[in-house]
Amino acid sequence: MTTFTFQARSWREKNREDIRKEERQAALQTVELIGDAFDKRYHAHRKLLGALNIDDKNLETIYAEYNKEVDAWMTALSRISARLSVYFDRETATSFVYECHDPLKDSGDGLQLRYRHGWDLSSVDTAIASRIFPNLQVARRNFQRFQRNLLERVENDEFGSVQYWNNTQHGKLEDISVLFLVSRLFGVAK
Repeated sequence: MTTFTFQARSWREKNREDIRKEERQAALQTVELIGDAFDKRYHAHRKLLGALNIDDKNLETIYAEYNKEVDAWMTALSRISARLSVYFDRETATSFVYECHDPLKDSGDGLQLRYRHGWDLSSVDTAIASRIFPNLQVARRNFQRFQRNLLERVENDEFGSVQYWNNTQHGKLEDISVLFLVSRLFGVAK
C-alpha cells in the first residue's frame, strides 16, 4: 500500500511537471504572438504617420500596408484575447484590450482622419487627430508594461492551471497537495 501511494504521488508529480512545461511553452508563445502582432501594427502606424507628416509620394502604398497590418491585428485580436483568457485569465484579456488595443484604435482613428482630409478638419476631428502621437505612445508604454507583466507571471508560474496548484487563495482543494499543507504547517512552504 505504501509503495502504491508513493508511486501514485510520483506519477501525479510527473504529470504536473509535463503539464507545467506544456502550459509554460504555450504561455510564452502567447506572449510572442502578442509581441509580434503589436510590433507590426505599431511599425505600420509610425510609418504612415511619418509619411503623412512629410507628404510622402508613396503615401498610397504606405496606407495600403497600414491597412493590411490593421486587418492582421484585428484578425489576431480575438485569438490573442482567447489565449490570454486560457493561459492567464479573463481579466488579463480585458486589460489587454483596454490598455493596449484601445489607445492604438484611438490613434488609428486620428490617422484615418488625417489621411482622408489632411488638416482640413472640424474642431472635433482636429482634437482627435492631434492625439495621434500621444495615443500611440500610451499604447506602446502600456504594451511594454503589459508584456513585462506577462513574462513575470510566466517566470513565477502564474499561468494556466499551474497558477492554481497549491494556491490556498484561488485554487481548488484537489489541487493542493498534502505535502504542501504539511510544509506550510511547519513554515517551510510559502
